[in-house]
Amino acid sequence: MKKLFGFMLVATIALSFYSCSNSDKEVFDYPMKTLYGKWEGTGIYYNDEWIDLSNWMYKNLCFSISFNEDGTYYGEGFFGTGYGTYKTEGKNIITYVDGEKYLTYYVKSLSNDKAEITMYDNSGDSMNLRVKKVK
Repeated sequence: MKKLFGFMLVATIALSFYSCSNSDKEVFDYPMKTLYGKWEGTGIYYNDEWIDLSNWMYKNLCFSISFNEDGTYYGEGFFGTGYGTYKTEGKNIITYVDGEKYLTYYVKSLSNDKAEITMYDNSGDSMNLRVKKVK
């Protein structure tokens, strides 16, 4: 009986460490349900000013990204078109394509329908973006 109790105690402790370490990796500083849905770009910060993407002259810079509850996303437009996966860490949303890190979004502010983010590529280059939720 002591061996069974000891085994159960060790198993419970091991399981609690495993679940804590997994949940720590996917913590987001905002409510996850706020992230889910389709986001469209409304502005890009370039040469010390915001470019309004609703202006027809900047139609080629338009982009969107949809974050799904199952950890997948779909992006289209200026930054590429295709499917991938993502995970969240603190204020970061890290996207992957075919298992390789693609872009990281640092969320500066996020509400139910607007966000301001800094997007980083793998070389460390960054761009400030404004987005709005459309779905």
